[in-house]
Amino acid sequence: MALSGTPIPTNAASRVVLSDREYEGVFAIIAPVFKGGNKWRLSDGNATSNVAIADRVFLERVDARQESFFKGDLLKCKIRTQQWQTESGLRTEHEVLKVVEHIKSGNPLTLLPFTYLPPHRAAKHCRQSQHTPTAPALVAPES
Repeated sequence: MALSGTPIPTNAASRVVLSDREYEGVFAIIAPVFKGGNKWRLSDGNATSNVAIADRVFLERVDARQESFFKGDLLKCKIRTQQWQTESGLRTEHEVLKVVEHIKSGNPLTLLPFTYLPPHRAAKHCRQSQHTPTAPALVAPES
């Protein structure tokens, strides 16, 4: 059965592919990797695996800092898994073909009822009250 996606690289000159399938699943991010060509560590809840990310759009968003990651974040992905037999035994490799959704674990810090303002917004806010901030500010909501 022919499947879409790029072939998973191998060093073996020949191998007998036993299983080659695509499916959608949700995975916990154990360790994102920002160096190109290296594999991320993802967990399906039972096992943790080193996984190649082939989704160029997602990787470009990561490089552009449009994606950020926190403990507990999940990725809903289209995955390709190949298994084959080698002289030393059974091998399995996983590849993320597409990140369908980045499920964030929640805000890392919640300070209610205050609102966080980065320095440039804090400066504008404080000009109205005759202060000159040089750092972020926490402001109470207006009544």
